[in-house]
Amino acid sequence: GAGGGGSAPANDGSLPPARTDDVDWASVEFRWADGHYLSQIPRNEAASFVFVGLVSHDDFVPPEHQEAVSKKIAALNCVPVFPASAKLAHTFYYDFCKLRLWPLLHYLPGRDGANETWDWQTYVDINNLFVPVCQRLYEERGDVVAVWIHNYHLMLLPQALRAAVPDAIVGFFL
Repeated sequence: GAGGGGSAPANDGSLPPARTDDVDWASVEFRWADGHYLSQIPRNEAASFVFVGLVSHDDFVPPEHQEAVSKKIAALNCVPVFPASAKLAHTFYYDFCKLRLWPLLHYLPGRDGANETWDWQTYVDINNLFVPVCQRLYEERGDVVAVWIHNYHLMLLPQALRAAVPDAIVGFFL
């Protein structure tokens, strides 16, 4: 496992499991999505990680189904983070991350969505949703040795997590 045998939460904007169909949330099932970049981790090594992220950038899990979805996705070593609304998730991923941050980080001046709404607060809010989830994993599990934060979607998380869990080992990959 990571860091000598312990589990390590791996954070990204989305989780590797995908819905198996478009049925309602009460009966939805999940499978490991082969196209997700985290699916490249060999299954025997992936078992030493806990993945924390949004269930999807496109789906909103209603509050009455969040507990059931959490239990089903836990079987895949995943802990979901639930935005308060579909609009919040959409604004975070598509309007801010894809239209603002992606062009800026890929040297595409003039293609940064200058006519789009700059929703900085949504970006902050979604990043902050990850903090209590990761903090809870540190407190409840004795084997969490590091938090690996992946990609520009969560650039604010390292500092916020450090404030909440000062002794956390935090890695960030952009």
